[in-house]
Amino acid sequence: MAQKPLSIDSILSGWSETYYLGSKGSFNCSLGIDPDYPIPGQTKSSGMIMPIGYEKFSGAGLTGYPKWILTNPKNNKTYVYSTINFLSYDSSLAVETVLATPTSGAGNGAEYYNDYIYLATPTDISRYGALSGTPSGGTLTNCTGLPYTGLANGTDGNLITWDADGAIAVVATGDSGQVLTSNGAGAAPTFQAAAGGGQTSKFSAKMSADQNITTGSGDVKLQFNSEIYDIDSEYDPTTNYRFTATSTGYYLLSLQVYVDAYASGNVINLSAKVNGTIVSTTAGQSNDSNLQTYFLNDIIYLTAEQYVEVYINQNGAGTAIVDKGGAVGTYTRWSMHRLS
Repeated sequence: MAQKPLSIDSILSGWSETYYLGSKGSFNCSLGIDPDYPIPGQTKSSGMIMPIGYEKFSGAGLTGYPKWILTNPKNNKTYVYSTINFLSYDSSLAVETVLATPTSGAGNGAEYYNDYIYLATPTDISRYGALSGTPSGGTLTNCTGLPYTGLANGTDGNLITWDADGAIAVVATGDSGQVLTSNGAGAAPTFQAAAGGGQTSKFSAKMSADQNITTGSGDVKLQFNSEIYDIDSEYDPTTNYRFTATSTGYYLLSLQVYVDAYASGNVINLSAKVNGTIVSTTAGQSNDSNLQTYFLNDIIYLTAEQYVEVYINQNGAGTAIVDKGGAVGTYTRWSMHRLS
């Protein structure tokens, strides 16, 4: 039986070509195979090659021209990798979001795989996702304009900041009731007690025993070894007998010292020192050898971690006794209260 060659010179099966195709040189539509979806609103044969319409999309964020346009099975967004940046559009192409500007990227390549979109740059392969959850730009490497990659891990309550050199830094978790406070340019913020009436930094202490002060011994640190209260655990009553501020501010210092058994005419000096330097002092002279009370009250400015110690100096003969004040120690006391 003789065979004859069969030649197909059209794929439109008799339908008018002008019904399907745009004008010559236009890009209003192109041919695509979609066997399950006939042209909406029209009765045409399914399972054939038919035109697919395109939508125009652009926006302020699309600074280059699109080279890769991707959809995916995880969400209804359209992703565009252009010669400049990486963007997404919602299902109506009305909402544009700039996701990243890959370093040196120029639309080198893009593909969806396993819940992520992978982007090629001249030096690296970056990825964006996961698309099925809340996508994190932080998974992209070698990119700018994205959240810090370390945000995926960290300590509960910590905050991310930048130090004076522009490097990533962490603000440690504060205590209940504290507020985030600026420490000025070049310093990271810290959690501190709220300004105003909510200050908690305060302590008061007394002595559990009398303290002897001998002549010529110079400045002697007063050893207040029994706390009355210490709200923020800032006072050391066992080793250094010092108050260490945990926050920056103005503090009221109140010192009351009861001195006994020293010669008439002797001079008593009281002083407060911040990190070993005198910031406030007072002096008094005895008229006889009876008990006499000396006071030192002042407002001093402390930065966080500075410490305060109080001293006594006797200029005269014999030994002076700092009297604790009876069984409950009511004569000699020291307190610090933060004001602001």
